[in-house]
Amino acid sequence: MTDGASRLLARLRARWPQVFCWPPRPLAIGIASPLHRALYPAEHEGLWELSRHGRALSAALEVWTSQPAYLAALAEGAPRFDLDGNPAGAVTERQAEYALASLARLQDVQPLV
Repeated sequence: MTDGASRLLARLRARWPQVFCWPPRPLAIGIASPLHRALYPAEHEGLWELSRHGRALSAALEVWTSQPAYLAALAEGAPRFDLDGNPAGAVTERQAEYALASLARLQDVQPLV
């Protein structure tokens, strides 16, 4: 994880503890847009995902959503949550299956020595 992603994740957890919590809760689909508008209001127009801030947010969300505990929550079919901590959709069967497959791949990864 990069330092920028680590710092941004700490900021996300501090500002939205009801959704960036432990154990992780599945995030609402499309949550990157409201996150970006809240964090960087001056850059929410146009192709923000290509901006430096957009790339940092994407990297932080990738780290958050690829951790085993997050994948386990998806695999269990837990509800998804918005930034206010309200239920915002459900994990689909396909998404749960993807999470299970991702967890299986992570277990097969051998550490580099």
